[in-house]
Amino acid sequence: MKFEPDNIPPRLPKKLLEYFLSPDFTEEVLGDLDEKFHATVRSKSVIRAKLNYGYQVINYLRPFAIRKSKSYPLNQLAMFQSYF
Repeated sequence: MKFEPDNIPPRLPKKLLEYFLSPDFTEEVLGDLDEKFHATVRSKSVIRAKLNYGYQVINYLRPFAIRKSKSYPLNQLAMFQSYF
């Protein structure tokens, strides 16, 4: 398959997925999405492949897969001081 500039998966959905997805899932999911993208380019069209790629990225942004944000412990001393 010849890789032309149009045959590259869209960057914005890819970056969005890398940002939000847990590092445990990122490499596997991106690999699957890239394979499906190139298969869709071969069988249908580049536009349809890009639209499908974006749709699949949105579907992967589920609560179980989203990276956990860092939680900081509450400052309990400050809480007690505010009561008095």
